[in-house]
Amino acid sequence: MARIVCVEDEQDIREDVAEILEDAGHEVTQAENGRRGLETIIDIQPDLVLSDITMPDMDGHQLLVELRESHPELGDIPFVFLTALADRKDQIAGRQLGADDYLTKPIDFEMMMVVVESKLEKQRHIQAQRDRQLLKLYTALTNTEHLIPSSNRAASGQAVSPMTIVSVSNEEIDLSALHAALKQEGHAVFIFHSGRDFLDQASGIDPDILLIGFNTTDLQAPLVVNMLRREMSPAYPVILLMPPEMPDFPVDNTMRGFDAKIRAPIDKAVVLRQIRESISIADEDAADLMAAL
Repeated sequence: MARIVCVEDEQDIREDVAEILEDAGHEVTQAENGRRGLETIIDIQPDLVLSDITMPDMDGHQLLVELRESHPELGDIPFVFLTALADRKDQIAGRQLGADDYLTKPIDFEMMMVVVESKLEKQRHIQAQRDRQLLKLYTALTNTEHLIPSSNRAASGQAVSPMTIVSVSNEEIDLSALHAALKQEGHAVFIFHSGRDFLDQASGIDPDILLIGFNTTDLQAPLVVNMLRREMSPAYPVILLMPPEMPDFPVDNTMRGFDAKIRAPIDKAVVLRQIRESISIADEDAADLMAAL
C-alpha cells in the first residue's frame, strides 16, 4: 500500500482516480486545487502525487515549482501530471520543472495503474538499496572482526569490505575524528566543503553513503540533496549532520531527502546508533542480518 495524493479540480475525475487506486489497495487523499494539494502533500508526505495542470488557486505547474523549490525535503516524491495538455512543448515544459511522467485525459486507467506501480516500485527499489547500504556500513563498523588487530585478521583470513563514503560539510562541524576512524577501517573517504563541488563530481564517485552537514560553504543540505536526487536518483543513503545550535526537527525513514540525522559533535558511537535507528534493526536481529550479507 502506498500513500497517494490526487490533486484535481474536476470532482468526477478526482473521485474516479481515487476509487481505482483505492481498489488497488492504496490510501488516497484528494485535493480540489493546487493550493490545497500543496498543504496536503506537506502534511502527509505521500509516496506519489497525481496532479492536474489547469486548476484554480495554483495550477499544477505552480504546485510543482513551489514543492521543488520551497520544500526540497519533499523533492524526491514522484510527481505525475494528469492533463489534457498533450502537446510535446507542454510535456517538455513540465519535465523541465521536475515532473516524472504524464497521463493524458481522458485517462486510461489501466495505463495509470502501470505508471503508478512503476514509479512506486522504483522508489521502493531505491529505498531498499539505501537500507542495504546503511546495514553494510553498520556491519563494517560494528562487526567484531574490527576488534581484532589487522595483522591477526589477515592471518585468520577475515576480510574487510571497504566502502566509499562521501562527507560534505563546512567547518562548523568537526568530522576529523570520524574521517580518521573510517579511513582506519579501510574505507575510502571523499571530503568536500562545497555543496556545488560535490554535485559537480558526484556522478564520478558512486559512494555507498553520503554524510552531509546542514550547512556547506555555499548550499544548505536540503537543496544539495534535492538537486542530487533530481539529477541522479541516487540509491545510497543520506545522513544529515546537524550543527549543535540547530533546533531539532523530526527526521526518520519516512522523511524525504534524508535517511537519518546526527547532531554534532559527531563521534563513532553516535553514527552507529543513528544508523541502527534509521533502518530499525533490533539488537537481537542484527546478527542474523549481518550473517546474511
